[in-house]
Parts: sequence; structure tokens; C-alpha cells
Amino acid sequence: MSLNLVEHEPRLKSEIFWSCTEVIWVAGYGGAGKSTFARFIEKFGHSRVGLGSSVRTLYKEVVSNWEGKAPTLLEWVEEQINVIGEAQFAHDMLKHRLSLQPELLQAERVVIPSMRNPEVLNSMKAFFPNARHRIVFIDAPLPIRTKRLERRDSEEYGEYSVVQMAERDAVEDRVGLQELIKSAEVTIKNEGSLEDFEKTIRNFFRMKKGKNEHR
Repeated sequence: MSLNLVEHEPRLKSEIFWSCTEVIWVAGYGGAGKSTFARFIEKFGHSRVGLGSSVRTLYKEVVSNWEGKAPTLLEWVEEQINVIGEAQFAHDMLKHRLSLQPELLQAERVVIPSMRNPEVLNSMKAFFPNARHRIVFIDAPLPIRTKRLERRDSEEYGEYSVVQMAERDAVEDRVGLQELIKSAEVTIKNEGSLEDFEKTIRNFFRMKKGKNEHR
């Protein structure tokens, strides 16, 4: 079942973030902690544009009326991308998120998790004509990521073993994630506790602030 976002579009006068001066794009494999990073840096004044939240919301709307065995979230996303293309899918998720949170258009600094393709990211830059763009890679070992997804959302994604997660990573690489990671400004490790992750993020922002002050 393909997307139909027509009902959301009349609520938007524009999808351009004219006030935004910085966008942090977050890349990483499943379960690495991209959304956790984005939620945490809201404390530093960044507004989170949760495209993944829109994916989940729309997926649940679709499968609630599904006849027969419903696809997993990943299967549904892959179907949408096959039909409309990855860039258009990302644009549609942005429109949906803005229809729910139009105040995001006034944000000065934005963080967007779950980027996986350089071409898609470049196409999304048009929505932020006055912003500086930074890519952050969140890295975590495969076994840890597998356990996180098992705890978080096995109903949506299906059960994942380490082997299946490795296969999923390979799919992500084929659509461009590895190329996007190569262009990341910084890598943030997330292989310990939540407290350790937050400490690492705080250190990143101290470094970021220092660089900005020396310009």
C-alpha cells in the first residue's frame, strides 16, 4: 500500500526552514543510537525533526487496516521506496512531520536522525537554504545494536539475529550509508551505558563550541 499524504499538504504554507542556521544530520546503522543522540541534543537548543517518527506513525496507520499478514516496518518502507524513490519518501516524511509540528519551521538549529544516503541528504538541503550542514556518525558494535533492536521494536522490525542484522547493514550500505559515513564530520561511539553516551555527546558539543569560537 503506497503513501497518500494529500490530506497533510493543505496545512503547510511552506516547507522551507528559512530561519535555520545549522542542521546536524545523523547517520548510523540500526540500533546505533541515532534517535537517542537527537533527543539528547535538544538540551543544547536543537529542534528534532523526527522523520523516523513519521515513518512509524504512518506505518501503524497502514497496518491497522491491513488484511492478512501485515509487512514489517522495514518491508513496508522498502515497498514505498521501490514505488516513489528514496528521496521522495524522505520528502514526504518531512511534510508529514511538519504537518504535525509546523512550529519546527521557525527553528534556528535542527537535528535530523536516520539519514542513510548522500543523494537524499543533498536533496533535503534545499529545505534549509541558509543553514550550515554537519554529518555525525553514531557507531556501535553489531551485537549491541542487535540487542537494542530486540528490546525496542521487534514487533515492527521482526526478530533479528546478528546474522540478519549484518544482512540489514549490507542493504544499508548498498543504498549509500557507507558513503555518507565517509563524509561525516565526527564519529561518536555508543557502546556503553546511556550515561557514557551522554558524556561523549557533551564532549562533542564542547569541541563544537570551541571550533566556532575560533572562527
